[in-house]
Amino acid sequence: MEEGDGPAREMTIDKSSTDHLDQLLQQPAPKDESKNETSLALRLSFVAGQILLGTFHVILVHSSSARPTEDNQSGDEATNDNTNRQYKYSAVLVILLAEILKLVLSILGFAWVGTRTTESLQTAKNQLHAALTPKRFLRFGLPALVYTIENHIRFAVLKELASPVTWVVFSHTEIPIVALMTVFCLNRRLTRAQWISVILLVDGVMASQVAICESRLGVKCEHLSDFPLAALCMVLLSALMAATAGTAVEYLFKEEYSTSIHLQNAQLYIWGIFSNLTVLMVQEQESIQRGTLWDGIDLKVIMILVTMALQGLCVAAVVKHMSNVAKVYASACGLFVAAIMSAIMSDFDVTLPFALAAVVVCCALYLYHMDKGDQLPAGTMSRVGRERLVGSAVAVSPRPGGTMYLC
Repeated sequence: MEEGDGPAREMTIDKSSTDHLDQLLQQPAPKDESKNETSLALRLSFVAGQILLGTFHVILVHSSSARPTEDNQSGDEATNDNTNRQYKYSAVLVILLAEILKLVLSILGFAWVGTRTTESLQTAKNQLHAALTPKRFLRFGLPALVYTIENHIRFAVLKELASPVTWVVFSHTEIPIVALMTVFCLNRRLTRAQWISVILLVDGVMASQVAICESRLGVKCEHLSDFPLAALCMVLLSALMAATAGTAVEYLFKEEYSTSIHLQNAQLYIWGIFSNLTVLMVQEQESIQRGTLWDGIDLKVIMILVTMALQGLCVAAVVKHMSNVAKVYASACGLFVAAIMSAIMSDFDVTLPFALAAVVVCCALYLYHMDKGDQLPAGTMSRVGRERLVGSAVAVSPRPGGTMYLC
């Protein structure tokens, strides 16, 4: 009540009115059917595709690198030393072809969805017209550029690592990077449990890398020289790139949620093709002049670009139709999938120390995202919340008749 208003104004509210208010506060918010078109089974398939395709892609890229044939070092040295490993193919070309494949699949998907009915055809035309406006089209350029850098870092680093599991483990450092960016850049708070989860994540990542190092060398790793520090720093940079680009793409996708994901993907991949084509013209100029650009392309390389393209489409679907929590669970599951697949396809040993460290990483990932307070379903309010809402506006009088005073 403001000063000078005199005595409090009386307002009589009968019991039926308060009951009606109570019912309104308990009613769930109207559901947005446009955001529930994707079935649960289809969403789970997106997550499974992200896990399996992403893990298989990383393992294939790592196994496709080899030491030069003229290197006369012994087999043991070649196994333990991962320096000077090279790809027999152009990694830039593979990334570009993957972007082209994703664009083709996105265009086909948009055409298939948009031509099923007359109504869908008109909707597709309207969405295409809106997507071609400079504002809507140009804003996908920066995320595409960041993704281009992240893709090239991944190929450059995987040939330097002893095991692809190292990449999978250290890519989870995206979580503490996001935490630090949230605090210092966005001026937001993290709960105590989330900070603890960040510490646990760093500890689990370090412990798993020690387990990988000791399993590979057969001795204790006690010195910094035993670890590929330069490669690990590049993995951290890649995680930073992925966090930045992923946040930007999620914002762009969900800002225009009714727009077809195929059309949004096409906008992103057009910029990806442009940026990767620029890199190709700069880095592979000599190979283009010699006519050797396509050398080394075999079945494994084709599988690499196909898995890269399909995994990118699955990640886009997860970002569009699901939450960031789903991405975290997929990453946690991917750690175990990568370890199992590496043990089957290569000489990686899943030791007990690595398994324990992997459990710590998964628990940290879960703890970071589960501590969001006591949240009720959208549109509902607890009894305490209703009392606070009513109490902030009116003070209940003990007088009979349901008399209340406005504050």
